[in-house]
This record gives sequence, C-alpha cells and structure tokens, in this order.
Amino acid sequence: MNSRGLRSHSFGKVATGSGRLRAVLVVPALLLALVSLLRFTEYRAQREALVARVAPLLGDEVGVAQRLRREPDLEQARVLAARALVRQVLSQEAPLSRADRLDRLALSRLLAAEALSRRPASWGASTLLGASTYLGWSIGHDNRLLMAAPAWEGPLWHATVLGPGKAEPASFLSMAYLELWPTLPAGKRAEAQELVRRGLADAESFPRLIGPWMATAERVEEALELVPAQPYAWRHVRSLLENRGDWHGYRLATQRWYEVLDADFAAGFEEAEARLAAGDLLGARDRLLLILRETPLDQRYADTMTRVMQRLPAGLADSITSRHLKRWLGWARPLCRIGSCPLPPAAIGRLARATEPATPPTPADQALRAETALLAGDLGRGEGIERQAADTWQPEWAPYFIAKSQLLIERKSYAEARAGLERIHPSRQDTPGYWRARLAVERAAGDPTAASWAEAQLETLRAQRWPATAWTRPGTGAQLNLLASAAEGLEIHLALAPSQGPEANLAVTVHWDGRTLATLPAHFGEPIRLAVEVTAGEHLLVVESLGGRAITPGAVALLDRHPW
Repeated sequence: MNSRGLRSHSFGKVATGSGRLRAVLVVPALLLALVSLLRFTEYRAQREALVARVAPLLGDEVGVAQRLRREPDLEQARVLAARALVRQVLSQEAPLSRADRLDRLALSRLLAAEALSRRPASWGASTLLGASTYLGWSIGHDNRLLMAAPAWEGPLWHATVLGPGKAEPASFLSMAYLELWPTLPAGKRAEAQELVRRGLADAESFPRLIGPWMATAERVEEALELVPAQPYAWRHVRSLLENRGDWHGYRLATQRWYEVLDADFAAGFEEAEARLAAGDLLGARDRLLLILRETPLDQRYADTMTRVMQRLPAGLADSITSRHLKRWLGWARPLCRIGSCPLPPAAIGRLARATEPATPPTPADQALRAETALLAGDLGRGEGIERQAADTWQPEWAPYFIAKSQLLIERKSYAEARAGLERIHPSRQDTPGYWRARLAVERAAGDPTAASWAEAQLETLRAQRWPATAWTRPGTGAQLNLLASAAEGLEIHLALAPSQGPEANLAVTVHWDGRTLATLPAHFGEPIRLAVEVTAGEHLLVVESLGGRAITPGAVALLDRHPW
C-alpha cells in the first residue's frame, strides 16, 4: 500500500472512531433530555393538580393561582398554597364556616407534610405543619391540642431553629401559648412571653396577637410592656382599651403613643431631609406622608403638621391622605375663628388645595372655601368665591366676613372692613367674634367712640357660666365657644343621654383651644373639674365621648380657684 492509501485508510479509521465517540456522547444526552422532559411534564402535571385543588378553595384571593403556576419549585409551591389556606382561615374579611375552616386546615397540613418530607430543612413547611395542626385542633376543640401537643409544638419550635430570623413560627407559637396560658407552668410562661414579644414585633402578626395578649396579661402595665415602639401598634392598643372601657390603660397607652410618635417623627424628618438633600424627592415624599398620616389632631402637633406642609414635595394625594388633610383643616378652622390659628397661612393654603374636591360646591361649601382662602392670606380668591355665591346673607358666611375684615384692616381699608361686617346675618352679630372684629376695625380706624361702644358690647358677652344650650355639636365632639375672664379651672356638667343608663361605662376627652387636657371617666351627676389656666379672651372647649357612647354636655363654669 502506498503512502497515499495509508493516509486514506488512517483517516477512515479516525472518522469512524469520531462517529462512535459522538454516538457515545449523544445517546446519554438524549436520555438526560428525555428524563428532564418527563420530569418537567410530571412536575407540570403535579403543579396543575395542586392549582386545581387549591384555587377553588381560595376563591378570589388575589394572585395565588398565578403565583403557583409561576413557582419553579414544586415544594415551594406546596408551602405557598398551605400558607394561603392558613391565612384564609385566619382572615376576618370573609368568615368561613367551622367545617370549611377545618377542611382547609387539613389540606394545608397535608401539603406542608409533603413538602417537609422532601425538604426537611424548609422552615416554611415546618411552620405550616405545626400551625395547621394547632389551628385545626383548636377550632375543632380537639383534646389532642393538650394531650398531643408535640404534634404542633415540635414543628413550630423546629421552624424557629431553621429560620431564626423569621417571625411566623414565633407568631403561631405565641397564638397557641396564649390560648393555653392557664395550663402553662411558670417557667414555660416566661419562655412564651418572650415569643409573644417577638410575635408582636412583626407588623403582620401584631393584629392577631395583641387582643389575646391584652386579655391574658394580669395587669395592663404588664401588657403594655410588650407593645413595640411603633405608632400603628400604640394606635391599635388605644382602640382596644377604648372598646373595653379601660380608661386607666387608655391614658397610659396615650402617653406612650405620644412618646413613640415624637421619636418616630424626629427620625422621619431626619430621613426625609437626607433624601431631599440627595435629590430623592419621591422617597422624601413617601416618608413625610407617613408622618402626616400619623399626626394627631392636637395643638401639640401643629408644628409637626406645619413642617410637613413646608417640606412635602408636590404630588397627588391618595384618598387616605386627603381625608386626614381634610380633618386637619376642619380642626384648625374653629381655632382660627377665635384668633388662635394653629397653622400659618401657607400651610392652610396647601391643605385647602389638597382637599378641594372637583365637584361643584354647595352654598355652605362656598362659604367655607371663601373663609379658608382668607385664612391662607388669599383675599383675591376669597372675594372671587364671594362674587360667585348666590346669597352671602346667610349665617354660614359670618366667619368669612370676620376673617375678611382682618385682611382689610391690614390694608387700611377700614370702610370696606366695616361694610363687610354689616353684611353678617343678624343671628351672628351678637357673638364674640363679631364684636372682636368690630372693635379691631374701630380702633384701627381711629374712632375712639365707636371702639368704646364695640368694647362695651364685647364685655356684655364675657361670662363665668354657660348653659347647656350654648353647646354646638358638629361631628363627634360637642363644641363651646366662650368669652371668658381669667380663671384657674373648669367645671363641666354632663346630662344623661336617653340611650345610656346610669351605670354605663363612659369616658370623655376634653380639649381646650385645640390641646388635649385629659381623658377621664364620666359619671352622671358628678361634674368634671379640670385645672387649666384660663386667660381672659375667646376660647374653644371640645368634649368628645369615647367608647362609642353618647353624652350630652351640660352647663360649664369657670373656677376661680385651683380645683385640687
């Protein structure tokens, strides 16, 4: 064989060997692909079976079926489905029958057990196995809840080890221990109390745990020790204590709420300023809106609201924010009417712009809008609304003309200011606000005779006592505008509302010039006496009932001496 034939023969051997090698490599690859395809087909079938089994039970729960279909891990999908079933059982939005809850918990327990058998290190599967078992036995009044406690307790404790930073296992353990609290030995209670603290620190778990914990603790002071330093938590606790009529606890919680708010607002403003400095307007706006929504309607937080209004980047307000802004505007307006405006004009103007609806105003709304424009320092807008009004010869326009007189005095338009006051309805001309404005006009105009006459008329309205008929009742709190002499205290009588018996557990919160004075039990037949420094002048007294019970404020008297 020549060299050319040898080379051809060698090449043929190499080619044949390469073909065999490719065959050896391709066949296993094809087998692996086939196995993967079979496994994927099996996984997809199992996943669709899971969706078909769970989705009808979850009803309209948003996105669960879609999330199950997108989940690439079948065991995670089982955990996701089990968690959705447990949350549905715990939800108060769509209460289920006892049988339906037990059926869902049984399925949740089965799914969690399947996932845990294949993923022993899954904290989620362990949590849901324990939670489903506990909840099922609790709802079913099964004595195994006590007799076979390791069946639910063991998986939950195991989950705390597998997921040390997760709140869910501690939350379910806390729920179980609070239900079984009387049966727990002292050592176990101390351990359970720490779990309750961890559970309450989780915002999602807090609403489920706080009620049982408040009912379990021996003293309200002990219960409050575990409440996290978050505004939403203390707001919720105050509501619980109000509903229970625990006024001692309510006062303690209110004081703690103020402390938490002060710290949260300080941190929030610092964060917002840093974001503004960095050009993060959206982040700063979000943080300032959180402060705004938590700010109570109280004189002590007027500066906080002013600062928010000054620093808040522009943007549309959502419905929750708009409602809160509207409440602030409604709270500030009566104080402005007595010459104690708690917010500067710029802040009031921004509140007005953020809360003005797009719908055409009613005649009463027109009067309020015109008055608010003047409180914001915008005389032109106020007069524009006045010109559009069909009839300003109505009692509700009196505050507008009084506020207008103040701006006209600043512009030395005394004749216009006096003429505006003459347009006030006669039923509102015998009020402290009217005569205070009239006195200011005459003094500014340099008419001592008219000023002396207005001052004398104002003095006739100054009093030491006011009858029950002097109260007005807009909204939930009764209001009393009074022109007082200097005093050291107040005495407020309460009349019995027809729907309340003499033993009703009542309490009231008293506000003086926009500042909360006190929250205290109300006993009919026993007047409320409060120490407050009353200066000579106009004041606003508001009495709110708590606990959803009706009260009717009666006569009010100033006290010359300190009531204590």
